[in-house]
Amino acid sequence: MAMDGRSRGRRVLRVVAGAALVLTGLRVWTGPTGWESQAYAQIPNAGAQRAELLDEVRRTNQLLEELLTLLRTKTLKVEVQGEAGANAKGTRPATGAAPQRP
Repeated sequence: MAMDGRSRGRRVLRVVAGAALVLTGLRVWTGPTGWESQAYAQIPNAGAQRAELLDEVRRTNQLLEELLTLLRTKTLKVEVQGEAGANAKGTRPATGAAPQRP
């Protein structure tokens, strides 16, 4: 049976694809070799992460407690900077301040 150009090309392609599949199967079967570098993951320490998170939460709570104590016991002077007439119509009076009526 005479082979024309098309069938010969297909046969070569099938042989190459088959060889690639065989080599891939052998590679998977044998596993990693010594010349390849392997990836090593760090095992997370959940206890240490939790302790660090709790320390951060305690520090944040301490800072908030100090801020709250400061706001409750001290008189603060607030200075607003900017143009006086720029937002005069759209602003609301502060809590406890008497609204101005025209």
